[in-house]
Amino acid sequence: MEETDYVRAKPVAEDSNADPINIDDGRYNALREDLEADARDFEAPTWSLAVDQEYLKNYSKEAIKRQDVIHELIQTEINHVRTLKLVLGVYVRELRENLQMDETRLERLCPQVENLLQVHQLFLDRLKQRRVDSMEAGSTQNYCIHSIGDILIAQFSGEIRDRLQYCYGVFCSHHTDAVNFYKDMMQNKKFQALIRKICQLSIIRRLGIPEIILLITQRITKYPVLFERVIKYTEVDSEEHKSLVRGLDLLKDTISQVNTHVDDVEKAARLKDLSSKLEPKSQVKMTHGRVFRREDMLQDKRMLLHEGMLNWRLTSNKSKDVLVLLLSDVLLLLLEKDQRLTFASLDGKPAVISLLKLIVREAAHNEKTMFLISASSDTPEMYEFHTSSGEERNTWRDKIWKAVELCPEDEEEEPEELSEKIQDFQRRLYIYDAMIEQNLTEKLKLFTSITAYVTGVTDISPSERHLLRGNVSEPLQGEQLLAGALKDVENLQNLLVTCEYSQTPPPGEGMDLVPLPKRPDAFRGFESETCMLPGSGIESYSNEDLELSADEEMTPQSWSAFLSVFFPKAELYDIANRLSQKLYSLQSVVQQQESHIELQRATIEELMSRPRGNSLLEKEKHRNLEKQREELVNFQRLRNQHRQEQVQWEQERERQRVQAEIREKELSERELECNKLEEKLAEDKQELARGRMEYQEDLERLRDTMRALEKEKEKVEQLQKKYKKYEKNENVPNTATFPLENEQIQLPPPYPILNVVTPSFEERPPLVPPRRESIINLPVKTEVPLHLISTTNQSHKAGSVQQKIPTKLAAQPKGKEKHSKHRNSHQRTNSAAGIEVSQLLPIKVAGKEGGSLRAVRSNSPHQLRPDTFMPPERLSSAAPSHSGNGSRKHNNNHNSHSTHSGQHKPKDNAAAEDIYFF
Repeated sequence: MEETDYVRAKPVAEDSNADPINIDDGRYNALREDLEADARDFEAPTWSLAVDQEYLKNYSKEAIKRQDVIHELIQTEINHVRTLKLVLGVYVRELRENLQMDETRLERLCPQVENLLQVHQLFLDRLKQRRVDSMEAGSTQNYCIHSIGDILIAQFSGEIRDRLQYCYGVFCSHHTDAVNFYKDMMQNKKFQALIRKICQLSIIRRLGIPEIILLITQRITKYPVLFERVIKYTEVDSEEHKSLVRGLDLLKDTISQVNTHVDDVEKAARLKDLSSKLEPKSQVKMTHGRVFRREDMLQDKRMLLHEGMLNWRLTSNKSKDVLVLLLSDVLLLLLEKDQRLTFASLDGKPAVISLLKLIVREAAHNEKTMFLISASSDTPEMYEFHTSSGEERNTWRDKIWKAVELCPEDEEEEPEELSEKIQDFQRRLYIYDAMIEQNLTEKLKLFTSITAYVTGVTDISPSERHLLRGNVSEPLQGEQLLAGALKDVENLQNLLVTCEYSQTPPPGEGMDLVPLPKRPDAFRGFESETCMLPGSGIESYSNEDLELSADEEMTPQSWSAFLSVFFPKAELYDIANRLSQKLYSLQSVVQQQESHIELQRATIEELMSRPRGNSLLEKEKHRNLEKQREELVNFQRLRNQHRQEQVQWEQERERQRVQAEIREKELSERELECNKLEEKLAEDKQELARGRMEYQEDLERLRDTMRALEKEKEKVEQLQKKYKKYEKNENVPNTATFPLENEQIQLPPPYPILNVVTPSFEERPPLVPPRRESIINLPVKTEVPLHLISTTNQSHKAGSVQQKIPTKLAAQPKGKEKHSKHRNSHQRTNSAAGIEVSQLLPIKVAGKEGGSLRAVRSNSPHQLRPDTFMPPERLSSAAPSHSGNGSRKHNNNHNSHSTHSGQHKPKDNAAAEDIYFF
């Protein structure tokens, strides 16, 4: 067995030696009741199944779907709260009690779970309370929640949003760390046994810590889907729709902030991991001369923005793959070797590039190349980097430019950067200013004490014992002090002038007082009788009241009383005290201002004496500014073009709208016309249907007729068969004669050869009446058999019954047969039985051309054979009747037409008799 397998199997083997841990399932009855109370009234999977079906009929499908989504939202929130309560009430409790796990490790395993439970429990309580408020009167299960937008806005805004954002940011960012910590703890046999016992509890339902961490992490990402579904089934432009949209926006912003926090934590962890791969004492100089150490990578304000491998092209036409780290203020170039990192100080160029004066340029000839120009030092440095693709180059360019823009323009000058001499001047100036301020303060306190002792006034405000300060927030404090001091001086002058007039001694005392010289404007305004001194509250009197007569003598006691009345000593000391305070304060402020001015002048001279940066950065900024101006001009042009296009689009839309209205009108007219045509078409269809029915009826009748004709055709075919039998005996000579009244009758063949009529036969034979009609009226003749013929019975036979056969027919029977065979269209044209079923053509009696029978009486009788004779009744029954018989006149007593013979003259034809067919 390998060593790793042994390490993995060792904790499992030691489980048997672990202390038995017994967890009573009954201790969680209170928690179970709490969970059941949360899930009460939400056992049904959907809202449509939770309410009565009769109540459900009052709502549309959209409203039902909306309530189903809200029901699902509440159910999922109940499940999430249940998961959080299980973590706190079971896992954290058991780990704290059985394993005495400290709060730090518990927080690492389940970070911010308690705060998340408070936030989600509040959200669930609001949703359940809204359900109670929406309950139908008199019902315990029928409800319809009409609005939840305000609840969503309250949940994802304000203080609750900040808590939710922070808690989920911490939990999601520590998701990987919590899972790894759980796996490490599972190596402990007691922890493993405890987790196994907890998972066996009925309330847990085998829900492990990794599954719980994953469910909590994914919960915030489930809200947008549910909110969007609620918005989908909410009426647009309603207040509820607006509230839901706003709540969704707040939720998405919260999720975005959580993702940003997670990304920042991951990048901080990545930066920490990279710094740990550097040597502990690694340091390198930056482009502006500072020293950059490994510890500087983990400063609070420094963040990792982007990282990747780039190919650094050196001046010696060599290249080196370096790991580039883009931080918030610097760009690091690192070399990786043996899973360790070092600063890439190649070609004598710094490996740490400051973003303060960094310029990014693209190579015109290569889309994968970019140049970095650092102008933060006296000698600018240029770096050439190559990327694997143009997209990667653009990504690096954009991120570096964004970092440069966010980087502060000027670096904060630290106090140690000033020269030691300027620092010494600053320190000495501060000391002297403090000494001056202290001395002036002591002097003011002393003068205030003197004033209180002389005047006897002890109620002096504390502000009069301290100097007034010239703060930065009050830049005009010195001017105010000076104005107040001038005002107090004027009051003091007025008071002294008043005292000068009132303190003139009597002339007998021998006191020579020299009058003070007066300026022309010094005592202007005091010549009125009685006036109030401005700002002093002291009355002045006119000269007349103050003058003493020469006769009046003043004693020293009266002089002192006079001075005590007319000399305001307290006011004088008060004005002097205030004047001193303002003057001392002004002096202190002036000293401080002078110190600050001199210090600033020295600092500016020191900074100006330093070498300034190259003007390349200013040029680059100017170029960028010009580029931005051009982009702004192009933007303005595009915006104007867009406005013009918008106006044109509006006009085009109006034109299309008018055309649409016209087309709609035309369409309506065409629709009316089409409706009329449809009605007409329907009528035509009905008419066609009626015609079709009539046609079907006619067709049925025609079919019946065709069937009858088929039957008749079969009969005709039978007759044709019998006729063929007769044709076999056609060539037998028949020379029998019968002596009928001394006339000889020559019998023709029983039937001539009949031609079948075809549609191509152009000559129509004459219409012949049916044989049935021609034979019905004939008297029944009793024929005498041949063996009974005698002179006696033949003498009683009338002469009209003798049949005369034409000589031509009797002499040339074969010629007729050939003629009939030559013309196929004239077969059986002289017999009614030869007419075809498809077309019924009348029989035409042909003239000299032939095609018909011609009978001529003969005086000699002919002997007839009974086996070859066919009665006319059978022939007449097989031939159909024709309606065309009335167009020609026929003899009712005869069955054939007479024809003129070519061998007789016209006068003999008139005396000739008709020919009869038997």
